Formats: sequence, C-alpha cells, structure tokens
Amino acid sequence: FEQILGLYQKSGESGKQVFIAFDKADTYTPNTYKIVDKASVLRLSVGNELFGMSWSRQNAVPETEPIPKADAEDNVKTEQRNDKE
Repeated sequence: FEQILGLYQKSGESGKQVFIAFDKADTYTPNTYKIVDKASVLRLSVGNELFGMSWSRQNAVPETEPIPKADAEDNVKTEQRNDKE
C-alpha cells in the first residue's frame, strides 16, 4: 500500500489531483500514516460519515430521509436546464 501511495504522491507533485478512500489508516505502517496525514484534505469519522450514514455498520440509519426518486430526477433536470442557460 505504501508503494501505491508513493505513486499517488508523484502524481500530486505534477499538479494532478488524486482521490483515494480507505479505512483504518492507523493499521498501516507509521510512514504510510505520515504520508496520508500530510496529504489528507477530508477525513470522516464515527458520527461524521459522508451522506449521514456508515456503510460498514449493519444498523446504520441515514440522518436524513432519502430524496424520493421523482424529486431527485426533477432536481437533475432543473440543474441541466440551468447549465444550458
């Protein structure tokens, strides 16, 4: 994993953005943890999950009600219309 992070670092040095996601950073080597810590822009933690729920916990419940499919499709169409204008 550390070698893969090294490749990501080199990409970043050339001006490219790289996005990775993984769990349990503290289970890797200290050097790996340093690399990740230095380059991190966003970190999620228990209680601060993206989209309001943990995908790894069986009893996870979203904090907000999901948007009904019809409403979600209307939002996309509105955004597409706004982009064309």
